[in-house]
Amino acid sequence: MQFCEGYDEEKIAFYDKGSKDNPVLLFIHGFSQSSLCWKKQYTSNFLSKFRQIRIDMRGHGSSSKPQNQKAYNNHIPYAHDINAVIRTLDLENIIPVCWSMGGNWICDYMREFGQDKFKGIIFVGATTQQGTPITENFFGKGAIENLNNLFNPDTKINIQATKAFILACRSGMYEQEDFEEILSYNMIVSPQIRQWVLDRISDNSDIIKNLKIPILQIHGDEDKVVLPFAGDYTIEQVNHNNKELKLYTGVGHSPFFETPDIFNKDLANFASEVL
Repeated sequence: MQFCEGYDEEKIAFYDKGSKDNPVLLFIHGFSQSSLCWKKQYTSNFLSKFRQIRIDMRGHGSSSKPQNQKAYNNHIPYAHDINAVIRTLDLENIIPVCWSMGGNWICDYMREFGQDKFKGIIFVGATTQQGTPITENFFGKGAIENLNNLFNPDTKINIQATKAFILACRSGMYEQEDFEEILSYNMIVSPQIRQWVLDRISDNSDIIKNLKIPILQIHGDEDKVVLPFAGDYTIEQVNHNNKELKLYTGVGHSPFFETPDIFNKDLANFASEVL
C-alpha cells in the first residue's frame, strides 16, 4: 500500500501491482467499501498482463477521513483524489473499473480532467447519478430498507444494518471469512461519513452523453441494491455505438466477487479490445 496527497492535503491510499509497462486497470470501489473488495481480481491469471491500481476513496479504507461535510458532498474532492493517484504514478492508457457509486466518482474525475487518459470504462452495478428524480428508479430494497440505519450512530443498530446491506450486495451466501472481512472494512466508514457521501446531488448525464470511449456495463440480474434499470439508463445515454451491457444471470450486486472467473475474463477481453 502507498499514499499520495489528495484534495485539501488528505492522504489517499492505493495499491499498485504489475509492470509499469502494462496497460492500467484502475479499480474504484463503491459506497462504504474499500479497495479490498477487488481481491479476486488482484490474484487473477486473466488479469496478469495488466497493471492494477486500487484506490481507497476518501472516508474509506486506509485513506483519510476528514470530518466535515464539504469533503464529501461535491465532485471536487473525489476528482482531485483520483487525479492525485494518476499524477503520482504518471498513468496513461487507463481503463477505470467502477463499482456502484464508483460510477459517480469516475464521472467526478472526468468533469474536472476529461477522458483523454482513458481507453474505455467498465461500470459494474454502477450508478452515474445520485439524488436526481430518475434515481428513484435506480435502487432496490437492499439499499432502501437499510439506508437510514446505515446512518444511525447507535453502534448496535448500525452493525445490524451494515450486515443486512452486505448480505444484500450479493446473490447467495458468503464464506464466513469473506463476510467478516467485508463487514470489517464497511464498519471503518462511519455513519456520519456515509450520510455526507449520500447527501449530495450528482447528475452526470452531460458527462455520459459526451463520452467518446468504449463502455462496458456489467450488471447482475438479481441486483437488489442498484437495479439493472440503472445500467440500462447509463448505456442508453451514451451517444456512440461502442457500448455494451452484459447482464449476468443469477448474480447480484457484486459480479466481480460472485462470478470472478467470468467477470475477469470479460474485463480482460474488453481491455484487450480497446487498447
